[in-house]
Formats: sequence, structure tokens, C-alpha cells
Amino acid sequence: MTHSKVPIDNGWKYFAINVTIKEHAELREKTDALKEMTGKNKNRLLIEMVNATMDQELTKLNGRINNEQGDHNTITG
Repeated sequence: MTHSKVPIDNGWKYFAINVTIKEHAELREKTDALKEMTGKNKNRLLIEMVNATMDQELTKLNGRINNEQGDHNTITG
């Protein structure tokens, strides 16, 4: 059985971002280095980086919420 040449027919989608030529070169260099260091492909690296950043931001947000709740629970005389 032959596969369709249309990527979406095979479950693939493309993700693109707009960067300058300089940023593109830097990103390629860094992702190539990470790929060599980790043995992971670039899409796996991107997914892991986005997930790690999301976790960091949620942790910071939860910390701010907990601090605000702590401020409201403080009894002042």
C-alpha cells in the first residue's frame, strides 16, 4: 500500500514561526547541538521545551496566587 504524499493525510502538520535570518541560524545551531547531545529529534525537543516552560510559568503563577491568598488570610491588628 502506498502512502499519500499529502502530509496531513498521514497525520502530519507543520508548525512555523517567523524569525529573522540571524535568529533562524542561531536556533538551527542550538537545536542541532541539542539533537546531538540528547539524541532526540527537533520536534521532541520543541515539545519538551514548551512543556518545561509551561510548567515553570504555572509554578510561578501558583506561587503568586498562594502569596496573594496568604496576604488575605493574615490578621492585622
